Amino acid sequence: MYQTDGLGRLKDMEEDVSRILVMDGDPSRCALVAEMLAPGPFEIVAAFSGSDAMATIAEEPPDVIVTSLLVAGMSALDLVHWLRARPATEKTPVIVMSDPDQREDLARVLEDEATDFIATSLQTMELRSRVRSMARMAKACAVACALMKGTLDLRTDLTHMIVHDLRTPLQALVLQVQLLRSTECAGAPSIDALRYQVGRLRGLVDEVLVTAKSEAGRLVPSRQAITASSLIEAAAEDVRPYSEAYGTRIEVRAQADIELYVDVALMQRCLVNLMVNALKFAPRGTTVSVITESFEDRAEIAVTDEGPGISDHHRHEIFDRFAVAQRGRSGAASVGLGLSFCKLAVDAHDGTIEHENRSPRGSVFRIVLPLVA
Repeated sequence: MYQTDGLGRLKDMEEDVSRILVMDGDPSRCALVAEMLAPGPFEIVAAFSGSDAMATIAEEPPDVIVTSLLVAGMSALDLVHWLRARPATEKTPVIVMSDPDQREDLARVLEDEATDFIATSLQTMELRSRVRSMARMAKACAVACALMKGTLDLRTDLTHMIVHDLRTPLQALVLQVQLLRSTECAGAPSIDALRYQVGRLRGLVDEVLVTAKSEAGRLVPSRQAITASSLIEAAAEDVRPYSEAYGTRIEVRAQADIELYVDVALMQRCLVNLMVNALKFAPRGTTVSVITESFEDRAEIAVTDEGPGISDHHRHEIFDRFAVAQRGRSGAASVGLGLSFCKLAVDAHDGTIEHENRSPRGSVFRIVLPLVA
């Protein structure tokens, strides 16, 4: 379906008029290029200076640019740098006109992603062929990008729909586990394990939905007042099964008088992720500490472990989605949305989250949040 649609769109675009920007400080040179390209499926726009060219491109990006190596106020090298820094023109083909004695300057421009070049002793057939080829390439690139975006949007929408629909059966499972815990099965290890795994799955689903909302600019925290100690204790209770499974301890040292104004579900999930991450990589028999401090206008929550830390090579990307970092007892890779979710949640509260390695070993993840005014 996409191939047929794409070929049809490309055929339609080939029949469209291509907008060609000709840049040269000599109006007669611009007129000559326009004359050589006529008649043809081209709309020729001329610019006699760098400022004119930038204004024209900003108003309506051309399909192809034909430029001299130096136009009043701007070199072709500067032009290419400016174009490639703008999303609307980063793929725009640039054909550079040059004289034989300008080879070194031409080489620098081509190295910086100019698309093609042509001698200033212009030949009509060669110029028309180059421009037409570049115009077709630009249109094909535009079609391919549009199709790719459509496919990615479809995949994203489908993923979000599936994840959203999973919440209903998950909620039913949560209720069933709660009922089992209120019967004679209460306290059975299998029931506690089931409760934990269902809660973990629900948390993962929530992370995907929160990530989707953040990407769409729709993540607005539902804030309420809560003490830092209550928030942290609730998160610590959620990770007790992890603590037992890994043979590590959770120690909470939170000041009772620190009051936060946060989305409780979001920030509790954030703390759970940080604690689980610390427990997963801390050596057996060690302690993961969660400590709070208050300052004049902010509160700090630090999650500290005695694990191997994170290499400098990976530290800059640990908050990226699906980032992989070698860490832990076996040097296994950690991958997923956990730390990415933490950053999204903290950013939504106008806070910051940072990581630093401890000396001689261990990691600290530090969250800073504004205090209730």
